Amino acid sequence: MSLKIAAASLLSITSFLHADSCATCPEIKPAGACSTPFVPATNPCSLGMINPHARPHVDCARAVVTLEGLLWTAHLDGLQFAIKNTEAANLAASQVSLNHSSPFYDADLLHPKSKWDYGYRLGLGYDWTHDGWDLYADWTHLRTTATQHVDIDLQMVPRRVYALYTAVVPGSENALGVSDLSTTARTVNPTADSIDARWKLHFDLIDLELGREFYTSRYLTLRPHVGLRGASIRQKYDIDYNGGTFTETGIPLVDDVDFKNNFWGVGVRGGLNSEWHWTRSCGGDWSFYGNLALSLVYGRFDIEQNETVQNTNGIDSVLGGSLNILSTESSFRDSRAMTDLALGLRYDRDCCDADYHLALWLGWEQHIVFNMNQWIYYNSISAPGGGHTAPTSPATYTFYAPQEGDLTTEGWTLGLEVDF
Repeated sequence: MSLKIAAASLLSITSFLHADSCATCPEIKPAGACSTPFVPATNPCSLGMINPHARPHVDCARAVVTLEGLLWTAHLDGLQFAIKNTEAANLAASQVSLNHSSPFYDADLLHPKSKWDYGYRLGLGYDWTHDGWDLYADWTHLRTTATQHVDIDLQMVPRRVYALYTAVVPGSENALGVSDLSTTARTVNPTADSIDARWKLHFDLIDLELGREFYTSRYLTLRPHVGLRGASIRQKYDIDYNGGTFTETGIPLVDDVDFKNNFWGVGVRGGLNSEWHWTRSCGGDWSFYGNLALSLVYGRFDIEQNETVQNTNGIDSVLGGSLNILSTESSFRDSRAMTDLALGLRYDRDCCDADYHLALWLGWEQHIVFNMNQWIYYNSISAPGGGHTAPTSPATYTFYAPQEGDLTTEGWTLGLEVDF
């Protein structure tokens, strides 16, 4: 009986000591000089575990700091501002083609051209000793633009540029593009001699993640994570239509169309990160990585749209200095889905006998925010059989349709991680 008690006591003491050492500091890589490549099964704390954890990268609980440089571009569906065709002036004025019944035959849809701009992402995390869990937060910041300038030469059998984002009802137009906004019924689609379009994006994301990285084999680790996302997405779109049918008794005018679309909100986020290692040695660890995350953010939209016809040359006209055509505002709350995708190459290395861990990576990222274009496409036309005395007279009517386009940001990411 005493022998059984002694054996049980010895077993319980041994189990207690083993559990205590692993719970206190579940080292993933053995402390001391790196003598052999790391194999998860050789770690005493991972014995008996189905998926041994892969963090901390260095011994015991550690802090993690990341810094990433971004070279990204952005696109928003529904920014087309004009149609450019190949018809001659007299054909465009009559809206009849020699071979086709539409002036939009063989036409180009114009939209701003996106630029590549720099941004950054800052991150801070902590690797716990509790089963290899980690808590990580980061902030993604990007400012970018898309622009386009279009001119036509009225002296060279010109093409026509038809304005899309305008509620103005122009008058008739002769072969040189001279029209009268106030006295005749509309006989053509609104055209412009030159157009300037500029779209601006302010893009900020704050993510908080609770994750666990673990081995599924010696050369593959996975990190599922859950958390929260905060988003602030602000957009401005400015279009200036110059001349063409935007003319008052021979005086070229500027039709200034301004949009604002601001969104901010908070929601849930979850995803899976993966690292596909092809080397594991004391000289460093090379791997491919692939990350995917989904978010559902609930927030508020603030939408503004304004359109003003301006006389910028100081010459008196029927319109005077300016005429406001459109001014609308809209605020509402809604949810938006977001996807995050990243693929790239990563290098990891332990330093100073595993007291520090460094990682470098270069990859491609893509982020999609669905249904972010909430601007309305307005278009006013003359009532059948009647003229009008002003672009806003009762003899016109307006129809509208929401754009509902998706926002995409994508580009290269260069990152640095330090664990200490």
